[in-house]
Amino acid sequence: MRNTFQDKIQIKKSLINNIDRQNQTDVNSWELTFEDNTITPLVYYNDWILTQYCLDIKKMSYQNLIKDTTSEQSYNEEMMNWYKKNK
Repeated sequence: MRNTFQDKIQIKKSLINNIDRQNQTDVNSWELTFEDNTITPLVYYNDWILTQYCLDIKKMSYQNLIKDTTSEQSYNEEMMNWYKKNK
């Protein structure tokens, strides 16, 4: 499946919005509340965003992602650097 230029822009915007939402959440909170008042555990949301970054931005396959030995902290730092450059 090929992504158009507009698709790539939407993917980036989606991840930036997700990181924004993450950054607006109290670090002492266990949950993140969405606009529709649904709740998700913050740890789940953080993992989901990192997965989104690896799959959509780094273009890793799911198989590569689960086999990768890079630390979560390393990817998180990389993602936040990407976020700062693209926000």
